[in-house]
Amino acid sequence: MQLLLAALSDEWNLQALLAVSLTWFTQNEWWRPFTANLVHYYGLPHLLINMYGLSMAGPPVERAIGAPRFVGIYVLSGFAAMVAESARGHWCSGASGALLGICAAFFVHALIESWSSRFAHGSLRIAALLSAAWLLSGPVLNSIFGLEIRNTCHLVGFIVGLVLGMGTYVERRWRPIAN
Repeated sequence: MQLLLAALSDEWNLQALLAVSLTWFTQNEWWRPFTANLVHYYGLPHLLINMYGLSMAGPPVERAIGAPRFVGIYVLSGFAAMVAESARGHWCSGASGALLGICAAFFVHALIESWSSRFAHGSLRIAALLSAAWLLSGPVLNSIFGLEIRNTCHLVGFIVGLVLGMGTYVERRWRPIAN
């Protein structure tokens, strides 16, 4: 939709309507830290890369913690990432912070499960590789291609995902997941 509207008219720029910047708070545009996760600054390649990462990390996390907690981690990680980036005075959009929250939750659950199951060692490797790839993607792509990838988004999304991933693991130990 973002690409279609941009091709049809300059007046319907979803980036301008939905992305986050420092002014979101002062202009009472409370929705922007949420909606900024829905549009992608670098267009279709940015969206496809994020969705590929989500297709790798998402299913094991959703199986481990259930759909409601998965959505919670995704939304809260993305929200926190956008707020942190806008607090630095940057304009930002994309789901990388939310994706890194999911990667971090995957890493937490794979790490804990690897202590008790030999089958989880493969998951731990995949979780660690995905987390490292997305955390390093910003600095690498910035230096090679001169892109303006917001590394604060990545780091904050990952930290929030770690904390929430640990919380869901502790909660799961006390109360089974009902799907």
